[in-house]
Amino acid sequence: MRLSLGFPSLDAEKQLILNPSQRRQVPEAISSADELVEIQKVIEKVKISPVVVDYILKLVSKTRNHPTLRSGLSPRASISLANAAKSWAFMDSRDFVTPDDVRLIAPFVCAHRLGMSKSEFSTAVLEQVAIGV
Repeated sequence: MRLSLGFPSLDAEKQLILNPSQRRQVPEAISSADELVEIQKVIEKVKISPVVVDYILKLVSKTRNHPTLRSGLSPRASISLANAAKSWAFMDSRDFVTPDDVRLIAPFVCAHRLGMSKSEFSTAVLEQVAIGV
């Protein structure tokens, strides 16, 4: 998955240059490693229906047969997309994935794998594949 945090303000960047010791500060942990493992276990149990899996496979297949792409998404990408959609559903307090979860998270998981921007991926792939639920 690819996310962008953007750039700091010029004043903040100036402080980074002028005060190198600030760059070495370790942020306080908000959860322990054990807590993260427990969250991962809960996310693994989020349900993803065959219909939603079929939608993921339609998206992946579209990239593999796209006339302007040199190569399509791999099986590893489809697994990552399913896992990211499960994580999104979990963060939305649900124990199941919807096609809309897949549609929402797909540009963040898939676009960079194809050398595309998120908007290019949406136009070339998402808008061309019906959800079909």
